[in-house]
Amino acid sequence: MEKDLQQAFAWLMKAAERGDPDAQTDVGFMYRSGQGVAQDFQRALQWLTKAADQRNQEAEAGLGDMYSFGLGVTPDAKQAFEWYMKAASRGLAAACYNVGHMLATGKGVRENFHQALRWLRTAAEKDFPPAQNQIGVMYEQGQGVEQDYTEAVKWYRMAAEVGEPWGQRNLACMYLYGTGITPDVKEALRWMTKAAEQGLQEAIADKTHIEQVEKDLLRLNISDGSKHGRVARMLLSVPRQEAESKDMWGWIKKGERPSKKDANKFFLACIIDYRMQAELVWKNVREFAEKKLGDPEDLWGFITGFSESDWESKKELYGLHWLKDAHMRAWHIGRDVVARYRGDARAIWEGQSPNEVYKRLQQLGKHGAGDNISNMVIGALLDAGQITGTGDVKADTHVRRVLGRVFRGREFSANQSQEAVQLAREIYPENPWHLDQPLYFLGGGLCDGSAPQCGICYLREECAFRPTRTF
Repeated sequence: MEKDLQQAFAWLMKAAERGDPDAQTDVGFMYRSGQGVAQDFQRALQWLTKAADQRNQEAEAGLGDMYSFGLGVTPDAKQAFEWYMKAASRGLAAACYNVGHMLATGKGVRENFHQALRWLRTAAEKDFPPAQNQIGVMYEQGQGVEQDYTEAVKWYRMAAEVGEPWGQRNLACMYLYGTGITPDVKEALRWMTKAAEQGLQEAIADKTHIEQVEKDLLRLNISDGSKHGRVARMLLSVPRQEAESKDMWGWIKKGERPSKKDANKFFLACIIDYRMQAELVWKNVREFAEKKLGDPEDLWGFITGFSESDWESKKELYGLHWLKDAHMRAWHIGRDVVARYRGDARAIWEGQSPNEVYKRLQQLGKHGAGDNISNMVIGALLDAGQITGTGDVKADTHVRRVLGRVFRGREFSANQSQEAVQLAREIYPENPWHLDQPLYFLGGGLCDGSAPQCGICYLREECAFRPTRTF
């Protein structure tokens, strides 16, 4: 085989030296890949340039690759874009895709989603699967078009069915999370397996995750056909984010005993995580403890070192929370953490059952940590392997909204949190906490308070909610 390639190279070289642009292009690619001749990026660049000077579109795109990946030249995204654009203007599908992709990502050119979509559609019309997948991404993320999950599924499927690995992975994710399509773990696994078999590393890791989700669903053994069972299966088909892979609980990690510093920062963030965007609360705590205070060994000792009135006066300076009550809550609860647990939050939960942790949390501060916060703390500790057992959902706005709409047509009010918790227990008695994340993300996304996207919600067939507007 190698001898045949060497002979092919020799004949192509003769034609290239006579000025044939197609042969020059082939010689350039063979030098670039090291097929039939020793790999030599400089010579590849020379021959591709000769062919490109004669307007050979394959050579122009090849030069785009050289500058994009830094093969024999300093990587130069701007130069790469210019060469791709020349080839794209002559109709080469791969170049049209590269131009669209660079416009969509702002690589080598100013980001322009509308122009990106135009070039990607040109490539997709030429049956170029990566372009079909990229269009799916743009519909899923609402880039240059109105966000449309159903349309995203359509484009992912086009790419997936002709073997495009990223299209297969993305279609699998849509099935897995029930985005724009009814969740189906078996279909998710089928498509993710196809992508993994092509060596896509992200798909290989995701395949393992889906296999675990499938095992979890089999363990449910829900066979009574009740609405509770059907909803549980659908919610649990959406895999929960793992603490160790998503860093979702900030300072505590799966299977690792946190330091006193980290445990205290985690607990502070938990107890003031209400009536403000969660991500902002955790960011504020990090900045407060680590930047403003220099990450003290005894966080609770610092906070309670102030008198109550002095701590109140520090609200704007420390910027933990916009609510005065939340700011003062840190002081009141902190005082008990110091008195009962020597300023070490770990002592609240280490070696304790979820029920005991709940009791201890209810004894802190003026009124206890509260049901929702206590359930979140316990759930986080379960996720991170700090305690074992089962937990309840944190019946916040999102969770109350979804459970209420699905089962009674209207969301539970803040005063009906315990009813929502009890309903979650009835839906999935094995561990209601496992419903928390899918309910939270559904309530903050498709099941929006004022503009729910009922038409593409995977719970739509089970939901008792009937919106007054048409979607």
